[in-house]
Amino acid sequence: MGIVEDAPPSGTLSRPVFRDARTVSDEFRSRTKFGRASKGYPRLSSNLQDRNMKQIFKPMKMGYNEDKLRSDFFNDHPWELARPKVILEDSGNDFKNWDWSRGIKQPGKRLDGESVIKRQLHLMANPPPSLARTNKRGVPYISKSHAYDIARKEFYFHRHLEDVERRIAKEEAMHVGAWFGPGPLEISMQLENKIFNNWKTWALEQVEIDNQRSASQYTGTELDELEAVAATNEGLPVEDLDPSLLNEEEAGGDKSATRAA
Repeated sequence: MGIVEDAPPSGTLSRPVFRDARTVSDEFRSRTKFGRASKGYPRLSSNLQDRNMKQIFKPMKMGYNEDKLRSDFFNDHPWELARPKVILEDSGNDFKNWDWSRGIKQPGKRLDGESVIKRQLHLMANPPPSLARTNKRGVPYISKSHAYDIARKEFYFHRHLEDVERRIAKEEAMHVGAWFGPGPLEISMQLENKIFNNWKTWALEQVEIDNQRSASQYTGTELDELEAVAATNEGLPVEDLDPSLLNEEEAGGDKSATRAA
C-alpha cells in the first residue's frame, strides 16, 4: 500500500458498477437514476443497457482531423500507396523543422501523400490572404476542396520535376556507357514471346497428332472391302456375278489392251 500511496496511478483502475434495470428493486430505483420512470420519464430499455454492458471493454475509436483528408487523397491516387516509404527518423523531432506555410516541399522529408495532407490542413487552419475568402463575419477562410486543389497542384508540380530529373540523369548515364538492363516493356515482350513460342510448339504437336489419328481411321478399309467381295464371289458362276464388277473388269481389260497396243 505504501507504493500505491506514494505513486498513485494516473487513471482510475476501478470500473463503475453497471446495474440492469430488470434486477433493480423499486426502493433502489426511487433513490437512483432508475427512478426517472416514476417521474414521468420512459423507463430505460434493458436492451440498450445490455448493449452498453457488452461494450464496456471495447476500446474507444480514435480519430484525427487528417483521416478524412487521407481517405480523399488516396482514393484519388491509389498508386501512391505502392511507393516505398521511409519512416525512420533520427531524433523523432523532424516535424519541428517543417514549415508548411512555405510550400509542400520540406527539408529532410520525401514528397508523398502525407505532404499533401499536411499542406492542406495548414491552408485550412491558416488561410493566406491572397487565396482566402471572407465569410459573413469577415473572417478569412479556405474550403476543404480549395485547399485540396492548391496542395494537389503543388504536389503534381514537384512530382513532375522529379520525373524530369530522373529522366535526365538516366540519359546522362547512358551517354557515358551505363546500361540499366531491359525495361519493363522489354521484359513483358520477352515473356509474351516465350509464351507464344510454347503455344506454337504445342499447337503443331496437336495438329500432327490429329493428322495421324485421321489417317489411321482409313488405313486398310478399301482393301478389306475388296477382299470381302472376292471371298463372296469365289466359286460362283459367271452369270451370278455382279454386272458392275464385270463391267469394271472389261473396262480394265480394254485399258490394259490399249496400253499394250
